[in-house]
This record gives sequence, structure tokens and C-alpha cells, in this order.
Amino acid sequence: MTDEVKTFKVSKMVAFFLDVTKTIQDAQVEFDSSKWIKAIREPITILHSVKDCMVPIKLGRALYEEAKTCCDVDFVEYNPDIYKIGHDYFIRDPDLVVKLRALIQRIDT
Repeated sequence: MTDEVKTFKVSKMVAFFLDVTKTIQDAQVEFDSSKWIKAIREPITILHSVKDCMVPIKLGRALYEEAKTCCDVDFVEYNPDIYKIGHDYFIRDPDLVVKLRALIQRIDT
């Protein structure tokens, strides 16, 4: 979560007088995806848009790379020019049901 928050414009503006990392830790709201994804024992599919305005694609790719070391994981990277998907609206992918069925099939085997 710290990496994500640091990418927000507001975080960059207040960084000179506020330690964002310490504030998140003090509030006990830190969300460490790279830590928790390793605990998942079922197959995983990560959906991420290149133009996600909340979580940069580089963080999604990094999570995928980390998960590959211990998990059965797929990564679907969306081109927003085709699907008009940003941080949400994955339902716009006409093949989403196929991707979800493939994930369920991997879980069932």
C-alpha cells in the first residue's frame, strides 16, 4: 500500500512535511499484497489495466513477478484503448467470463 500511496499526486505534494510511510504504519492500515499473496494456495489471476490511475501498472507487474516465485498465477494486462478499462470496469472485457472460467478450472484441478 505504501508504494501505491506514494504514487498519488497529493502524497508527492505533502511528502516534504509528512512521512507518508510512517503515517500509514502508525494508522495500522498497511496492506502488503506481496506478503499476503504468498499465503494463497489456490491459483490466482491478476487483472490490471495499463492506465490504472489508482494502482500503477508497474506495481501490478511487480506483484505478479513476486507471486510467480511461489504461486500458480496468471497476469492479464489490459490495453485501455481497446477495453476502456482503468482502475475498474473489467466487466467490459468480452472475454472476462472465459478468463474466470479458466481460473475456476485451475482451482478445481
